[in-house]
Amino acid sequence: MDTAASSGAVVTLPIVRQVTSSPVAVTTPEALLGPVRRSLYLDAEGRRDETTQVVWLQGPGLYVDLRRPAGLHPPRPDLSDLTGPDGLAAAPVPVLRWLGAHEGFAGSFTVTGDLARWERLVDLQPPTGVPDEGRLHWDGTTLVEVGVHAAYVEHWHPEPGPVDAAAAVLLRERGSGRPGVLVRVGARFGLARGRTTPLPPGARLTALLLRADARDRAALLDCEVALGRIDPDGRWVVEMSTLPYREGDDLAPHDAGDRLTTCDVGVHGPLVRTWDVVRREGTTLLPAHDPAHQTAPPDEKAGEPDAPQ
Repeated sequence: MDTAASSGAVVTLPIVRQVTSSPVAVTTPEALLGPVRRSLYLDAEGRRDETTQVVWLQGPGLYVDLRRPAGLHPPRPDLSDLTGPDGLAAAPVPVLRWLGAHEGFAGSFTVTGDLARWERLVDLQPPTGVPDEGRLHWDGTTLVEVGVHAAYVEHWHPEPGPVDAAAAVLLRERGSGRPGVLVRVGARFGLARGRTTPLPPGARLTALLLRADARDRAALLDCEVALGRIDPDGRWVVEMSTLPYREGDDLAPHDAGDRLTTCDVGVHGPLVRTWDVVRREGTTLLPAHDPAHQTAPPDEKAGEPDAPQ
């Protein structure tokens, strides 16, 4: 699931870790339900990354993947004064570099034999034009991914936890038409909210942010990939997000069948986003134990998206 692929050619990598037993292929997305953490990235030049925080949350078919800068990327700057979209758009260069170093994407995950494909319906970074594909197999308890269109190896480790309540929805926001993905497995959830207009392929997000004015920066940053946990009281708490001011917020989803609402923060303050449900997967999205939390959403007027930046 390397995001730095730049060529469509099939390549081989001579530095794959020695397999200690007969490799076992991953045959279905359901074999990977829940959070999957990366422990190693290794490329053909021998560059290693064992510090970037990478979590891939797999649902019945849809997935959310978030990669936060650490180690090889700029350290986290002081974000205490950045309380909303306007704050991020006016952020100094070190913050823009840190924000632009994030990677996050979401969409459909499919496996054919040992060939896995991650379709990206939402992507924080500009598209590369190269399919996101890798060959997967189990080596003991380690999931090994070998690149198809780029020379890399990644090691993944599914986290233990309940996976009986797994569900996901593919969404389209009313008004803006932007795509969305919401995945829940047990008490974990992932959210991806795309832009109203996809980014052109080519440059990385950091380069686009550094040469944009404040208005264009707001549009570039108007995208979120987040992971969180459902508390026992039913709050859907955002724990990690590409928009740092969202961390600690309650997503507060309300599922009304053909539509779904989520709480967010816009340029004018708190808002409620209204989504049409395009596709459903798995069991009931909202946990069965929190009927009190599934209250009626706020006034629909509050759910109108912010005007384009």
